[in-house]
Amino acid sequence: MQKTTYQTPELRDANDDVIQQGAFGKNTALSNATNDGWIDYVMNDLEALHDTIGDSAPTLDGNGHVVEPANLAIGDEDGNRIKNSYLKTSGGTVNGTVNIAQNLRMQDNQENVFGGLYVPGTTASEQFLQMYGGSAQAESGAKLTLRPEGDGRFSLVAKSANGANTYELTNNNSGALLWRGGELAPKASPAFTGTPTAPTPATSDNSTKIATTAYVQNNFSASFIPVQANAGYHNSVYRGKSLGTAVSDTQWAAIKAGTFADMFIGDYWTINSVTWRIAAFDYWLRCGDTQTTAHHVVIVPDSNLVSCKMNNTNITTGAYIGSDFYTGNNDNTGRATAISAVENAFGATHILSHRSYLQNAVTNGRQSAGAWYDSTVDLMNEHMVYGGKFFEATSDGTNIPNVYSIDKSQLPLFAHEPSRICNRAHWWLRSVVSGAYFAGVYGSGLAYSTGASDSLGIRPAFGIYQS
Repeated sequence: MQKTTYQTPELRDANDDVIQQGAFGKNTALSNATNDGWIDYVMNDLEALHDTIGDSAPTLDGNGHVVEPANLAIGDEDGNRIKNSYLKTSGGTVNGTVNIAQNLRMQDNQENVFGGLYVPGTTASEQFLQMYGGSAQAESGAKLTLRPEGDGRFSLVAKSANGANTYELTNNNSGALLWRGGELAPKASPAFTGTPTAPTPATSDNSTKIATTAYVQNNFSASFIPVQANAGYHNSVYRGKSLGTAVSDTQWAAIKAGTFADMFIGDYWTINSVTWRIAAFDYWLRCGDTQTTAHHVVIVPDSNLVSCKMNNTNITTGAYIGSDFYTGNNDNTGRATAISAVENAFGATHILSHRSYLQNAVTNGRQSAGAWYDSTVDLMNEHMVYGGKFFEATSDGTNIPNVYSIDKSQLPLFAHEPSRICNRAHWWLRSVVSGAYFAGVYGSGLAYSTGASDSLGIRPAFGIYQS
């Protein structure tokens, strides 16, 4: 027989038609001198198969079980063995279960072992998976052990490379994973689903433990009042937070609803380089000869919008309503300038017009008459700023001045944070003090009055709302 490579046999179907061409088949002689007969090719293919398997063929016992070490060669997709590396297993008799130690060794092309994976037999008291380097595993080397606890539970234990240190990887009781002796949380900042639970801390606990809903309920008391969606609550809290550079749609909606969500006294918008600060909520609600029904926020700017005289001379005739400031007489543009600044910041349609009782006459230096007027952007009186009277005339048992007003209480802004009264500049109030003086606030913070022809700042109060 002449040695050749593996030869493919011819194949035929039930109709004797050739379905696979081959080197030998039905019409091939059994054997001849040229070694290309049917038997020649069969014997040649058996030898080629033997050459392919080589010494790596496993030795089997009479039952077909592996009884000697076997090489598991690594090949390419064409079936050619890769020569630079392969895996080798070593072990004993296989009777359906592994009963002695098994190795999965990593070897180079010359069968030099450079590492492996070791699994002990089922007769061992501890089952472990050991990865090792070198030619053989060491009993004391690094390993991952599944250790029986005697009650059906197992612990996972790791041993250091030199076998000197043992590390518990699971809690013997709960089975939870451990890291350096402590239980391991499986994920940082997990996104829980469903209804996660946690232990409820003691009522007096002020640690960093998770506060469950039960803990929160247990700690409710009469002294703790959650945020309420009404003007009374929001008037009682001073915060002083920036609300942005314009009133947002969400904020307008909260004002219209009267919930004033995320708005508190002292909060402010910065618009056109002016700080517009919240002074009150619903201050004029239900007031007026025609009542105000729209929810609103009262705004007072931190700075003066303009400076001007109250009157061209030191007189108070006509009180606030008759002043040059209010009427615009004698080329006094102070009120018009202030109104323009307010409308530019918030929009004319958002400025609240409400009915207010204002004084229009003075007799013997006292306000003597008044009436209801539409009010939008106006000066404050002493009550709104100080919470009481300093210079404005009051009843003395003989004379009763006209001091009627719906602006009869201090704005919460100035009650919570009195320093907001003093902006280090002089500014007018509308209260008449005498036949020549109006009240004001001095730059040093003094309650103040001065002649009507002096030039002071204009710092008005006004309401904004959403129709």
